Amino acid sequence: MTTTPTRRRPLRTFVRGLLLVAFGLGLALAGFEVLLRAVDPYGYADDQAVERFAHELRDPAPGARRGLSSFHLRPGAQIEFLGERFDINELGYRTPLVPHAKPPDCYRIVVVGDSVPFGWGIAEADCFPRRLETLLNAKPQPFGKARVEVVNLSGPGRGLGDYLIVLEDEAMAYQPDLVLVPLIFNDVPLSEVDDAPHPSPPAPLPSWLRWSFAARFAHVTIARLSGAEMHGDYWIGIRSSPKALAAFPLAFELFRKAAQGVPILLFDTIGEGPGKGIPEIAAAAKAQGLAHLECFLDLSEYDTKWAIRAPKHNHPNPAAHAVYAQTLVDWFTRNGW
Repeated sequence: MTTTPTRRRPLRTFVRGLLLVAFGLGLALAGFEVLLRAVDPYGYADDQAVERFAHELRDPAPGARRGLSSFHLRPGAQIEFLGERFDINELGYRTPLVPHAKPPDCYRIVVVGDSVPFGWGIAEADCFPRRLETLLNAKPQPFGKARVEVVNLSGPGRGLGDYLIVLEDEAMAYQPDLVLVPLIFNDVPLSEVDDAPHPSPPAPLPSWLRWSFAARFAHVTIARLSGAEMHGDYWIGIRSSPKALAAFPLAFELFRKAAQGVPILLFDTIGEGPGKGIPEIAAAAKAQGLAHLECFLDLSEYDTKWAIRAPKHNHPNPAAHAVYAQTLVDWFTRNGW
């Protein structure tokens, strides 16, 4: 009878020790969480903002629309992001809603592209398709018409295959006089076209942990140690992979067929600066009879001059979009109205 308390004492001590260790670990994690949130050295707040934005943009029920490599935009969405308002029309695009039937006094340009012409992180009025429309309408009788309309059928995360789907399924219904296809660095991801082995991306962090900066830190650290982290420089494959470059001739041929005789202008931004483009892209455009216009921002000064807010928000800022729009207007001027 007198030995029972003695036997229980080690168990109580062990449990008490576990509780103290758990409390200490919890306190340390809480402190680490507070420190990360206060300093945010890795930009996790920006990551969360992008994730929320993409989630709110996504159409959860695209209906009969063909699937895209990214996603369709949610019709009627109204979202605040980076201090700007993003209004998606009832057809699922960030562009003023116009009837498919083109007015007789109108020259209509349809833009088919990704997050750059979509205007990621900037006002709709500042994205180059809308700037282009404004500049062209400042000209007397542009293209011999009373006015120009630019219909922007672009969306984040899209690539060459998505452009073809939008061309075939939606763009031609607007009766365009010209189809404008901007070519961006990541239109052909290296992971899709290169035969070299690439590490698998890490499993996504569970949604119930995404609020935690400490969980994000642990997730990235584990991915790096396991060699599974995917880096953001995959677009280099466009310049270095023959298989990537081979995607452009086929894509351009399919674009031409989908356009049904409507002229296509390829607005090429895949270059490191003036005179530093990719000859294979220009050659593929010429082979298909497509107009090709190069516009290369100097990448050596991109982060400081042209990015919204590098490194987390490295899409082109309004100043870059102004250069894109003016380059297009200058090209139209040289080639006649």
